[in-house]
Amino acid sequence: LYVAVPRDNRVLIFSPSTTSGGTARTVLGQSDFTTTTANTNSFPLSSPNSLSAPADVKVDPSGNIFVADTSNNRSLRFPANAKSADRVWGQGAFSSNGPNQVKPGSINSAYQMAIDYSQAPYALYVSDTGNNRILVWKDSVQFRSGDPANMVIGQPNLLAAFANVDTGTAQTPSN
Repeated sequence: LYVAVPRDNRVLIFSPSTTSGGTARTVLGQSDFTTTTANTNSFPLSSPNSLSAPADVKVDPSGNIFVADTSNNRSLRFPANAKSADRVWGQGAFSSNGPNQVKPGSINSAYQMAIDYSQAPYALYVSDTGNNRILVWKDSVQFRSGDPANMVIGQPNLLAAFANVDTGTAQTPSN
């Protein structure tokens, strides 16, 4: 069981056999179970082993852990059994964490993620909430940090970030 805890800037990992009220066996984003500061030991920057308000966590068939690190405007991949991320989506480097310009590889408030397991290589979908879009990387397995997204959902192209783009300036969704 993997639980994102935004207020404590961490992800808790529980053993499958953990019962109600049991303790986590591992923590990501913090050096221990008592520290709760954002970007511990790297603030105001981020790092491969720090988090700031993570909102979502997913695990792939190989045990890699994907985290939507919302306040750092990025998504991370932690290899199975690792405490430090090895890939970053939405930022050019692990130490970067600002909301970027609207670009094919930038994220402004990652919130939710989905991994498409229907066929390999697995596509990663990341909600780019601040830019009103979902970014898609068609191959999360071969991805290199800094690679641009391959596709966008909710915008006409990877350089747009308009709210309600499908309805022009209307305030209600189209039918």
